[in-house]
Amino acid sequence: MVVYTSQWAPYGVVAPTTPYGAGASLSEALGGTVLTVEGERHTVAIESINPCVNEIVANYLINLELPAEGDRCLL
Repeated sequence: MVVYTSQWAPYGVVAPTTPYGAGASLSEALGGTVLTVEGERHTVAIESINPCVNEIVANYLINLELPAEGDRCLL
């Protein structure tokens, strides 16, 4: 997830098929943060069995709090 801010609320960009380097570059260009999920399978936020992803995504959706720089989750 790439998150960037504007004069309103932070925006979230989810691009699971984008190569990691391109996502990191987009995040840097927009002044955002990246949530890195390490693994070799797909995950779905909130319906996932991954509490790390669920917590970070829910915190963003409910409180508009951005993931911390360098946040990582393992699948």
